[in-house]
Amino acid sequence: MRSRRLIEDRDRGCRFPGCTTTRFVEIHHLLDWARGGATDDDNLVSLCPFHHDAVTRGDVTMAGDPTRPDGLTVTTRDGLVVQPPGWRDVAPPPGGDPPRPAWSAAYEPPSGESARWGEIEIPPDVELRDVELRDVELPDAQLPAAVLAVR
Repeated sequence: MRSRRLIEDRDRGCRFPGCTTTRFVEIHHLLDWARGGATDDDNLVSLCPFHHDAVTRGDVTMAGDPTRPDGLTVTTRDGLVVQPPGWRDVAPPPGGDPPRPAWSAAYEPPSGESARWGEIEIPPDVELRDVELRDVELPDAQLPAAVLAVR
């Protein structure tokens, strides 16, 4: 329990590059405990459940020194290094957001008033309206064995 608190305090959230999750993290052994990995702070790292599952599945691998802020290297199964997004990736476009197309309607949030059920039109199920179950013919392959025995 003490180790978990130390790792959570050190990492302050998921250590996967670009992940902003800070709560409900799981502690991951860089070298698996079953393979002789120690439960020391230099072998433990905080990961959110999503990224912990990705590491466990083998989609990505983590290596390095988790005690340093830039000490971990994350690579995909194809060998590509995963890096957090840079400032250019998250910066707004020059000149602000593009203008909204004329054909798009502006979003109007719910007003909070009661629904007027008389104004809501629900179209009938035309295909099923005039069909009764006894009129439906199913091939023998789709019928249960008990039904075939009665026939």
